[in-house]
Amino acid sequence: MNNNKSDLSVAADPLDNQQLAELQVRLLSMKSQILTDGAASLGVNRYSDPLDQAQEATETMVQLRRRALDSDLLSEVEKALHKMQIGAYGYCEISGDPIDSRRLMANPVSRTCIEEQEKLEQRQTMERRVSTTLSIYAD
Repeated sequence: MNNNKSDLSVAADPLDNQQLAELQVRLLSMKSQILTDGAASLGVNRYSDPLDQAQEATETMVQLRRRALDSDLLSEVEKALHKMQIGAYGYCEISGDPIDSRRLMANPVSRTCIEEQEKLEQRQTMERRVSTTLSIYAD
């Protein structure tokens, strides 16, 4: 068994119609779930105990953060569904190469192939290091 990173680096074939249909169902299900979860209202209770108030405030902050993340995910799902409609789904936004079907099955909202994603992550790591180094010398 070859566990080499290059297993996903070989040229990927475009998705077939069955894979596209399966991914479309998954994306629509994700969209429905996000919308259903987002419809739940935040509970507002009036507690006289400061500990209960603090607990409720913490829970509200967590729910608001989750909603923000859900909103971001909903946007990604809608972009993926739009790409399906125009025939651009499954292709890397940077290189234009097909995204490996295993990557899309694992994460249907993937917008980049593994090679380009690795480059992006390396660049972000380098930028964080430079930023940290500059902040150390600025002090």
